[in-house]
Amino acid sequence: MSEPTNVSYTDQRKLILSMIKSILGNERVIYLSGPITGGKRFVEWQNAVGSKIADDDGRRSLCQTQVIDFNIQALQKQADDLRSQNIKLIEPGSLETPPLIWPQKEFYALWREAIRNHVKAVRFVDGWEYSAGCAYEYLCAIECDAPKIETQKFDGNPLLSHEALELIKAAFESLLDSDGKLKELKAKLEAMHAAIAFHTKSSVS
Repeated sequence: MSEPTNVSYTDQRKLILSMIKSILGNERVIYLSGPITGGKRFVEWQNAVGSKIADDDGRRSLCQTQVIDFNIQALQKQADDLRSQNIKLIEPGSLETPPLIWPQKEFYALWREAIRNHVKAVRFVDGWEYSAGCAYEYLCAIECDAPKIETQKFDGNPLLSHEALELIKAAFESLLDSDGKLKELKAKLEAMHAAIAFHTKSSVS
């Protein structure tokens, strides 16, 4: 088992980004955005299982095996399908962080830089709107003006801002009677919806 690292999150992030740079150079590729810790699978699991578990450690362990691992496998399979069509892409689910477990904000910072520096389009898998991380990646894409980054559905067709906003709104409204972890998810999705709407309005005014 590896010893915990004392390297800062910033240095870890720089190392990973430098590795991406060493592989891609100045080439821009597709970024595949899909739920990892969230998504529909998490919502269903939380309603059926997670909300009934009081022990935080037990809950996290079960969520890992029943939600996160399955989400990652699904994202990897979708990435393989696209790669079989000779589409070059970055798939975030396969990233294994050092023994020092990253908080979500560190993943956000890493993939924001990767999208801005190495991506020409972000492609979203079905059900992405139930993931705060995916919504954040949508915001990262539309905030980048130079060069402009496309937002796409999984089939490659455009995913326009008004469509994205409608999907996110429908997702968080479906969590109306939620509490606990789903209440947190609802708040994050509402915040991302507001940020995307604000940027969209600002960019056309």
